[in-house]
Amino acid sequence: MKFILSVITLAGALMLPIDVVAQNSVLRIACDGDDVGAEVSINGKFRGECPVDIQVAPGTIKLRAQKAGREQVQEFRVGPDSVKKIVVAIPRNAGTPRTLAPGANEAPAKAPAEIAQDRIDRERLVQEERDRSNQEIGRRRMEDHLRQQADEKVRQEASQERENRKWLAECARDRARYERESRNGNNARPPEMGC
Repeated sequence: MKFILSVITLAGALMLPIDVVAQNSVLRIACDGDDVGAEVSINGKFRGECPVDIQVAPGTIKLRAQKAGREQVQEFRVGPDSVKKIVVAIPRNAGTPRTLAPGANEAPAKAPAEIAQDRIDRERLVQEERDRSNQEIGRRRMEDHLRQQADEKVRQEASQERENRKWLAECARDRARYERESRNGNNARPPEMGC
């Protein structure tokens, strides 16, 4: 049994990075209307565009959704192995005003190449998140499969052990009967070979 648990642990360790294993809760970020496509960041890291499902580690989460200069920030706790639905509703006003250093100008608009690169980066991050999620699903399926195989092996071994005990008990009865009948002078049939 220890061997099988070691195999399960090893299979899981080989399939996933350690940070993915700890992420066992899901945030289901929902939005509608103008908020669809808002950039969603969790604890300062871009994680996708709304609507999106994101795997997170349990604990305090700081969610930021922003679009077209508007943003919404929420902070909340997520428990282990839970699914939490968050509805993004970015206020129409600019939210928290941006403070610039004295004499500083607004940042210039991004060039089309920068915008395209940002979109490629976001898509790559979203794909990486999907890949991690799929790996986690694959790891869990592998663990379930290995666990089922181990359970089946234990059941088969227990069944074989019961059959062996039953056979040994029958052999012992046959030997005792043979010896008893032989002592009494009866023509007894000897027990099976191997008893």
